[in-house]
Amino acid sequence: MSQALYRKYRPKDFDQVLGQDNIVNILKNQIKNKNISHAYIFSGGRGTGKTSTAKIFSKAVNCLNPIEGNPCNECANCRAILEERTMDIVEMDAASNRRIDDIRQLRDQVIYPPSNLKYKVYIIDEAHMITNEGFNALLKIMEEPPKHLIFILATTEIDKIPDTILSRTQRFEFKSISERDISKQINLVLDQEYVKLEDRAVDIIANAASGAMRDGLSILDQVLSIGKKEILASDVYDLLGIFSDQVKINYAQAIFNKNIESLLRIIDEELDKGKNPNNFIKEVISFFKDLIYVKLNIKSYDFNGLVENISLEQIINSLDILLEYEDMMKKSDNPDLLFKLASVRLVDYMPRLSLEEKVKNLEERIAYLEENGSLISANRSTENRDTLRSPKHEKSESIQMNEEGSFLDASEKEDKIPEIPIESKNDQDLNHANQVEKSLDEEDSSAIGDRYLSILSGNYPQTKPLLKGIKKINSRENQIDLQVDQKEYRMISAMKIFFESAGRDLSNEMGKEYKVNIVLSKESPEVINEKDEKIDNLSDFFDGNINIINKK
Repeated sequence: MSQALYRKYRPKDFDQVLGQDNIVNILKNQIKNKNISHAYIFSGGRGTGKTSTAKIFSKAVNCLNPIEGNPCNECANCRAILEERTMDIVEMDAASNRRIDDIRQLRDQVIYPPSNLKYKVYIIDEAHMITNEGFNALLKIMEEPPKHLIFILATTEIDKIPDTILSRTQRFEFKSISERDISKQINLVLDQEYVKLEDRAVDIIANAASGAMRDGLSILDQVLSIGKKEILASDVYDLLGIFSDQVKINYAQAIFNKNIESLLRIIDEELDKGKNPNNFIKEVISFFKDLIYVKLNIKSYDFNGLVENISLEQIINSLDILLEYEDMMKKSDNPDLLFKLASVRLVDYMPRLSLEEKVKNLEERIAYLEENGSLISANRSTENRDTLRSPKHEKSESIQMNEEGSFLDASEKEDKIPEIPIESKNDQDLNHANQVEKSLDEEDSSAIGDRYLSILSGNYPQTKPLLKGIKKINSRENQIDLQVDQKEYRMISAMKIFFESAGRDLSNEMGKEYKVNIVLSKESPEVINEKDEKIDNLSDFFDGNINIINKK
């Protein structure tokens, strides 16, 4: 029977442990300075080197000729440990020795001194599986251990270890191993096994390992069973049942081209083959991560120029959406639908600047609506005064509003403002615009003013009722002055955002910046004095049924 690669190439000294430099340096210094603790906890994900480091440490503390904290692997003690000929190094699995009776038996054994080594080392794997009663039985011996005893507890779930145990041990947190370190180890193994893999194939295996060296070597063991001396990336795809780069390139291409039909067809074809959507989104996430590396020139994968015209921001935002849906798919009974929904959301990508512009426009509209309440009340009072003063009770020419205080929709009938095409020269507002145009002095200014009014009424129809309040337009250099009468001044000022937006539209069209100013016309009538305004408001309150009697 052949030996598994992860056992065959298990590290034999601290220098061969990859990805845990801080931990191995501390342990080496403790051995060099003879400052060894009686209990350690090695915690971290699976396959990160916890058990391997514990075995190296057990050799180093017993080595007769340590080299800079490393075991020599040649002395009698080291060879006895390597060949498993000593009873002083005990490795036990807490998953099958978790009961209180097992721990009591262990407690009774550890008190005896080692038979032929300097220290008796107990490596307890999966320590979080020990019961509370078992931990209580272990507590006393860990609190007052004999000088010859060292405990090393290894666990993937540190939160299940009681605080009473944690406080009596030195804790070391093993981090996930980087893809670069896993790839480095895989290449070392390939050199020893005289097998050649494509660089892309090595990266695929390292990525599939998910930070666990043991998983990476186990996958490599499976790949080497193909029996070829040169293994291609396509062989790895077929063996592991994962998606090829071409499928993921086509998937991303459909997203970047906003081709939803092609995108859904690619997804359906792969799912019809029996592929798992949860695995699909994981691989797509990994692929978009590679796209970021390619965009930043960190890696040089040949993805058919996929990201040349795509911004880094879009790739990052797409990856963010995929990660969000990956978590949702784990908890869903219909992951297929969620994956399709996530993919369609990637098609509907909007650049940040466009989104910010939309948000800004919405904020401006909300601010206008919040201010408009008081303006509506003022406008109603003005309309009521004009109606009471007019002998024929003619309609006021100010902006018409409905009972709720909002502008009348163009589709409403009777006394509401009808919608008339802008192109029509009979339109009242455009007639007024022509009258304003005649008041301009220069032909160029007249053309600019005319174009501004066309843009204003065309792009912002809510301002049409206000155009009659514009008495004159002065256009000079980078500025457009709108002279308005007193009656419409407050409402036009309240809707200033639309007049300024039309100015920006004109600037974009003409290639020249124009600033819009709203000023009070010199021809406007004087403002009603405060006393008359109070009388009018009082008259409005009593529906006009008041008599004013002057008494001397």
